[in-house]
Amino acid sequence: MTPDSHHPITDLDATFSAILPEHTFRLIEALRKEGVYFDVTVNGPKDDPSLPSYDIFWFRKEDDQERLAAIMRSTIPKK
Repeated sequence: MTPDSHHPITDLDATFSAILPEHTFRLIEALRKEGVYFDVTVNGPKDDPSLPSYDIFWFRKEDDQERLAAIMRSTIPKK
């Protein structure tokens, strides 16, 4: 089933990954290039305002998680 691009991923079983904002643009471009359907929550929620902000990428539970991880590993540099 093809996802509806006009509706966010709201499934309670959705998977997610929190990314530092400095990597968000590159990851968005990489996911688009690979044809991955995703949502992004910019400056995702956090319990403590002094903690760093993260952008949260949401994926459907039926997506190939290994493929998503490979895209992220190849896009986000290791420190």
